[in-house]
Amino acid sequence: MTKKKSKVQSNGKVLKVAPGQALGYGLQYTRLTSMLLDAPKGSFCSLEVLDDVATQSTSGEVQVCQIKSSLTGNPVSDRSVQLWKSLYNWVSAVQSGLIDPGKTKFQLYVSKPVKGQIIDVLTAAKSDLDGKKAIALAKEVLWGSAPEYLLKSKLSPELAQYANFVLESDEEVLTSIVTRLKLECGSGSPLSDLQEKMKGKFVSASKVDEVVNQACGWVKTKVDKLLEEKQPAVISTDEFLAEITSFVRKVDRDLILNSYAPEPTEKEKHAELPRRYVQQLDLIELSFDDKLQAISDFLRACYDRTVWAQKGEVNRSSFDDLDKVLKRSWGNIARRVRAEHKSVSEVDQGQVVYSDCMEQKSPLQSMETPDHFISGCYQRLADELDVGGHPRYRDFLADAVKKKSA
Repeated sequence: MTKKKSKVQSNGKVLKVAPGQALGYGLQYTRLTSMLLDAPKGSFCSLEVLDDVATQSTSGEVQVCQIKSSLTGNPVSDRSVQLWKSLYNWVSAVQSGLIDPGKTKFQLYVSKPVKGQIIDVLTAAKSDLDGKKAIALAKEVLWGSAPEYLLKSKLSPELAQYANFVLESDEEVLTSIVTRLKLECGSGSPLSDLQEKMKGKFVSASKVDEVVNQACGWVKTKVDKLLEEKQPAVISTDEFLAEITSFVRKVDRDLILNSYAPEPTEKEKHAELPRRYVQQLDLIELSFDDKLQAISDFLRACYDRTVWAQKGEVNRSSFDDLDKVLKRSWGNIARRVRAEHKSVSEVDQGQVVYSDCMEQKSPLQSMETPDHFISGCYQRLADELDVGGHPRYRDFLADAVKKKSA
């Protein structure tokens, strides 16, 4: 069949009759960008090296991906040449030693929702036994019943050259691929899928389009430059994330602040038990687990405040502004609770005040903070006796108040 091409009409306009080829070419860059977002730190993603696109992590794990785009038809149907050519490529790579199937995940990516009898059975197989059963089913669908396989000779020459090679290959090799095979389908719009993924990472909704355009453009420029220099198109995930993060900080003022704080050790948590903010939790009879959580939030929030200021991500004066907002919110909550819950005990009132404060969401320099941060800031204010849960926390901690005012 003659490949269709764009033609120039007599009026000078271009008649586009083969958009599929251009879509497939552009999809590789979009998919590579998507994989760079998903890949673990320290890993590398490539285009047309191990496969259409691939990821190699520092642990030695590899993910190879065959990309299928189709404006019409189903590239993973039982008799799809594209499906069997993908399996052919992977079997060949394993046989040649290019890929270790024990350390490799095999992915078929299709830009729209698709399914098929054979691909569904193959991707459902997780054990060697299931894999062998899936292969037997594939043979029956394409070749007919064993052992005669009367339909084998009736396959089209194009399909036969790939399907027969795969199904006649060493069963252990094919099983090792099948049991690590996954079909991933897009929504039908790869760019929209990438935008949704970027939105879930670290970008506010209003800036997603701009950041996605920057990311895709940077990836294409990087790949093209490597190819021009006759170098393999391999991109460091760390380099990609550094580039995109710096761009986001340049254009997006509605960021989510990333936490740098490690989870405190049990020893560090227990060392905090005598602190005043923990004593305040004793006054409202919170559980030991609640106290440990509060301690963790306090320590992590203090750590993040220090690091954000040192890195210049947050101006130090903004922390004072936030403290004022939190104290004002606490005051409003405490007054409301006293008015609405006069009939309950002071301990119960304190628990309501504490719970409401823990649910507060206050931005810092118009940026969303990690979940532990506002809670940790409240614990810090409680340690200074500026806020409290129990209505008479100052009376109970009189000695601490005297020491603070002395």
